[in-house]
Amino acid sequence: MIVGVGCDIVKVTRIQQLIKKFGLKFLRRICTESEIERAQKLALDKSYYKYFAKRFAAKEAVAKALGTGIGEFVSFTDIEIQNLQNGRPIVKLSCNNCEAFKVHISLADEEEFAVAYAIVESVNKLPQII
Repeated sequence: MIVGVGCDIVKVTRIQQLIKKFGLKFLRRICTESEIERAQKLALDKSYYKYFAKRFAAKEAVAKALGTGIGEFVSFTDIEIQNLQNGRPIVKLSCNNCEAFKVHISLADEEEFAVAYAIVESVNKLPQII
C-alpha cells in the first residue's frame, strides 16, 4: 500500500555555497559518513556538488513521502541514499519504525538543478475494511 509520494528540487549552487561556507559541518548534518566517503572519489567539480544536491533533494522527498518532513520523526542522517552496482539509487532508513516502509526513489540533475521523487509503501499488509 502506498503511504505517500514526495518530490523536491534544489539548486546545485545553493548546496555548493553551503558546502564551501560550512564544509564538513554542513555535510555531516545532512549526510551519513558512508555518503560522504563515497563522494571523496569524485573530483571537486560540478559532479561533487550535484552528488550532494541530489542527496539533499532525495532526503527531503523521502521525508515528504513519509508525511513527516525533516524533524522529530526523521532526520537527514536517518535517510541514506546508496547506489546499486548498476547505479540505481536505493534508500536505507534508520529511523524508529522505518522497517515498516519500503522507499522507491528517482534522482536526476541538470546543470542548475537536482530533483528527486520518492514513493513510500508499507511493507505490511493493512487489514482491508469491509
